[in-house]
Amino acid sequence: GRKVIGGGIHPTVATSDALPHFDAILRGPAEGAWEEIIRDLEAGELKPVYSGDAHAPFARPRRDLFKDSGYLRAGTIQTSRGCHGACPYCVLPEHAGSEIVFRPIDEVLDDISSLPFPCFFFADENLLFPDAANREYRMELFSRLVEARNRRISFVAGYPQFVRQLRSDEIALMARGRMQQIYLVLGLKQSLACDLQDNILIEKVIELKAAGIEVMASFNLGNDEDPQPVEAGIADFCAATRTNLAEFIIHTPFPGTPQFTQMEDEGRLLTRDWSKYNGANVVFSPLHESPEALLNRYLALWRWFYSDSNQEQVSAR
Repeated sequence: GRKVIGGGIHPTVATSDALPHFDAILRGPAEGAWEEIIRDLEAGELKPVYSGDAHAPFARPRRDLFKDSGYLRAGTIQTSRGCHGACPYCVLPEHAGSEIVFRPIDEVLDDISSLPFPCFFFADENLLFPDAANREYRMELFSRLVEARNRRISFVAGYPQFVRQLRSDEIALMARGRMQQIYLVLGLKQSLACDLQDNILIEKVIELKAAGIEVMASFNLGNDEDPQPVEAGIADFCAATRTNLAEFIIHTPFPGTPQFTQMEDEGRLLTRDWSKYNGANVVFSPLHESPEALLNRYLALWRWFYSDSNQEQVSAR
C-alpha cells in the first residue's frame, strides 16, 4: 500500500526492466526532479517516469536517515556529476550526463565535516583526470583539506592513464590531505596486458606508496583485447609494485552502455539475469576462450593471490 519510487543507476539504464516493480522511476540524479515528484504524489498524479537535471544544485545527503551498520565505517563524498569520457563500458554518462559538473568545494568540505565516519570514499573517478579543470579542482580541494587540518582519511578510484600522469607535487599534496588509498582499475580503458607492462605506471605506484598512499589493484579479466593469458603479467606487476591488496573482476558489459549494445547485437550475451552482472560471473561469450575457462582463471587468481605462500612473499618484499 505504499508508493515506491525507484532511482539510481539500474532504474536509469534499464527503465523498462525496473518499471514493473515501482510506482514511478526517477532517471538520473534526484536533484531537479524530486520537488516535482512530491507535488505530483500529493496531488495523486504520479507519473511513471521522471528525469533529474544534471546541472541542478547538489543536495546534501541526509546521512542521519541511514542506520549505522556497525561494520561499514566509511562515508561517500560526491565532488561532481557526469562525465565526458564516453567510455564504452561505463554507465555514468547515461545516468548523470555527458559533461562534468563540479560541486562547489565549500559544499564538499561541509559535507566531509558532517561525516560520522573516520574515513570516506570520493565517488568520482574524474577527481584524478589529468586535464587542467580537474587538476585545478583537486589541487584546490586538497589544499583546503590541508588548511582545515582534515583528520579523516580518504580513498578514490582511478585508471592507469590518470594515475601515471599524477605529478609529484600533487601526490605530496594528496598525502598531506589524508588521501590513503587509490583503487586502481586495470584492464578496462585498454588491455590488461598493456597496463601490466606500463613501466611509468609501475614507477608511479611505487612513488604513491612511498608517499603513504596505498594502491589496491583491480584486475579486469576477459577483455576482448587480451588474447593471451595475463597471469604471469599480474604476478610480475604485483611483485614490482609490492601490491598486497588486490581483486579480480570478470569483465561485465553493463546494460545502458555501448558495449552492452554491441555484444547484444553480436549475439554474445549469455544471460539477462542481472543478479549475475556483478563481476563474479561470465555473462558473455569471450572472444579468446570459453566462459568456463575464464571463470576458472578468475577463481584461480583469487586463490593464488591470497594463498599463504604468496602473502608470505609479499611480506618478505
